[in-house]
Amino acid sequence: MKLRVVSSSGQISYTEINGSLSVVAEPGATYAVVDENLQVVDDVVLTRDGDALAVTVDGEVVAQVDEFYAENSTAAFDTGTVGTSGETVVITPSAIAEGVVWEAAGSSSLNTALLGWLELRRLLITSREVVAVAQKLKALRRPLPRL
Repeated sequence: MKLRVVSSSGQISYTEINGSLSVVAEPGATYAVVDENLQVVDDVVLTRDGDALAVTVDGEVVAQVDEFYAENSTAAFDTGTVGTSGETVVITPSAIAEGVVWEAAGSSSLNTALLGWLELRRLLITSREVVAVAQKLKALRRPLPRL
């Protein structure tokens, strides 16, 4: 197995995982554990431990991304799973408490709840943006656009 890192500039690097690997989160980077064919391993368990994201495969912690949950962190982790919207599920540092934040496909109730939460969060952000635009237009005394 390897840890794949896609930097914010799009550069891809791989680091062999021998035992347990620890790296510090890079701003804007997306991490994933990949197999020998460079395919994302989708049977991972991701756990928040303070500011670190621990990655477990087959019951063993194989990697840890330190400072993943640090303030203003923009790192992400590719779960290798396609969500209900057809997009790859990517875990970000946004407001998830201590403990398990993602489990492999065998734990569908947790993943379904997480996917629902992520979709709800996306909708809330979208509705907040609509309200913000409406407030700005109202402040400018311009009519609201028809949808």
